[in-house]
Amino acid sequence: GMSEKYGLPGSTDPEGFDPYADTVGPGIYGGSVKRDAQTGEVIIGQQYQNHNSRPGPVYDGTGYSLMSRAIHVGPEKVKEIIKDFPQLVHEVSTGGAT
Repeated sequence: GMSEKYGLPGSTDPEGFDPYADTVGPGIYGGSVKRDAQTGEVIIGQQYQNHNSRPGPVYDGTGYSLMSRAIHVGPEKVKEIIKDFPQLVHEVSTGGAT
């Protein structure tokens, strides 16, 4: 059941899926991703908690991406971040659909 896969209520992985609160953490959506040390390319593989069975960007375990955190703060922070780091317009994070 659900508790075997995700844990009991209050004991779920905060970086993953909490089926009781119907929320996800950065491992599932908006998290920073692993990159190849040589090429800088995003590593594609098994997604966090295998929440999506299709290969996708692999979560690096460091929480929400810079752009995701800026979005959470609001539009002015996003503008500021893009001004300082224009490459973030193309940031890849966990989750999402294409």
